[in-house]
Amino acid sequence: MSIKAFIKNLAERNKPIFTIGLATLILFIGIIIFYRVKPHKETSLTRIGNESSFNVTSEEENGLEDSSNTSFSTDQAAENEPFKSVTQSIDEEVGILEIEFTSNGFTPKTTRAVQGQAVRWTNKTDKAIFLKQKTSTYEELKESIKIDPEQSFSYRLTQYGTWHYEEDLSKHFGTINVYKVVN
Repeated sequence: MSIKAFIKNLAERNKPIFTIGLATLILFIGIIIFYRVKPHKETSLTRIGNESSFNVTSEEENGLEDSSNTSFSTDQAAENEPFKSVTQSIDEEVGILEIEFTSNGFTPKTTRAVQGQAVRWTNKTDKAIFLKQKTSTYEELKESIKIDPEQSFSYRLTQYGTWHYEEDLSKHFGTINVYKVVN
């Protein structure tokens, strides 16, 4: 019996098994494609740690945080002591998110932050850069922000979700996924 005849005989005998396998493969490929195309809901960041950790969610419920107030100067913080203590706790717990701009773009290019965390962009080039948001989230960042060489710009991210920004001249871009903090 030749190999060709053997393969033909094998295919004829196992035709139902091959048909079921092919149908299963198509089903799994369909599920994978559907899952990739389907919009996803961001999951919350759950804080695991000591009991004295901060709870931004309860501050929001008490009305201490105004989501439209995204710029926090020291004068505003003095007027709103409870919020100041929450933002200080966030900075102490998770630190300030540092992002550098070099000739190769932003480092890190994609990162995570918690809602209320401060972000500091530092220009490590020898030319001024212009930071602007690609996702219109913050009214104060509607216009480009000039950052001179070896200078920094800091901003506190108060809206959760994915936020995109870019350097206006070079078109280098970055993304920050901002998560809610819950206990």
